[in-house]
Amino acid sequence: MPGLRAKAAAWMESRAMREHPGATALVEMGAADSRLHFPACTALEFLLPPYSRLWASGSLGVHCAAPRPWTFYLSYRMRLSGPALTARKPLAANQPISAEDVETRVVEYDRAPAAYLTQLPEGATLTRPVNLGQPLAPEMLVMPEVIKTGKRVTVRFAGNGFQVTHEGIAQNSARTGESVRVKVSSGRLVTGIASADGVVEVKP
Repeated sequence: MPGLRAKAAAWMESRAMREHPGATALVEMGAADSRLHFPACTALEFLLPPYSRLWASGSLGVHCAAPRPWTFYLSYRMRLSGPALTARKPLAANQPISAEDVETRVVEYDRAPAAYLTQLPEGATLTRPVNLGQPLAPEMLVMPEVIKTGKRVTVRFAGNGFQVTHEGIAQNSARTGESVRVKVSSGRLVTGIASADGVVEVKP
């Protein structure tokens, strides 16, 4: 089984780095039951069960399609690491955070890589204290409001091959990525998503 485990590890590491560009993967495959004996295989496949996590522990399916089908599972422990913004110093809650407060380091991910910030949003404020060297996550930040209730805003309608802009009055305040309702000049209410530059994006 050593050769099979090495192939499984290589497949897992390749899969992890393909799904998470910029990350580095190192996997430890569990030992197979020494009592298992299978016929030689000419069509070997590796299968990850649905919802498998490529930054933690799990099971990998090993399947032979020919000449005689068989399947078993190997346990794995994946160590996935990559870039993340970390605190240069202890940071207090409820304070604005700037580029001087953070630096990019390679960290080991203990959850989905998308949960780690790699760029600092402009105007963000911390919601909780952050320790020296601690990675920053989106839920630690509050973004400033880019749209204010009652203010005039630009509404951009985008579709398949076209783009139209109108002006309107915002019916609610919103941060980047949040939903906002706008009353356009015709009196109709439209709903879109607030962008970082204060434009409301409306898509079909």
